[in-house]
Amino acid sequence: SRPMWKPYMSGANVPVELLDLAVGCDLAFVDGHVDTRPECVNAMFERNVSVIVAHDFECNVYGWGRIVIPNGYNRMLIDSFVNGGYVTTAIFYKSDKLNFK
Repeated sequence: SRPMWKPYMSGANVPVELLDLAVGCDLAFVDGHVDTRPECVNAMFERNVSVIVAHDFECNVYGWGRIVIPNGYNRMLIDSFVNGGYVTTAIFYKSDKLNFK
């Protein structure tokens, strides 16, 4: 319903390298397979995405340590209490685009 927005979605069978983001992308939500979430975040950095959201950041099984945050990006962690436990959402954002002060 918004002509200036174009959603992209990749399923588990489509490698992130095949996403056609040549026109740019402002926001990416990473909720992929256990083995690929860090690589998806890194791929969004390479594509110059302004805001990248990744959830389940509290779970080390995803290999979050493989994320390489480039210069010009910040990371903000948000903890939420859900169903009797804490979950963490990571938001990576370009410091020249957003200001969360």
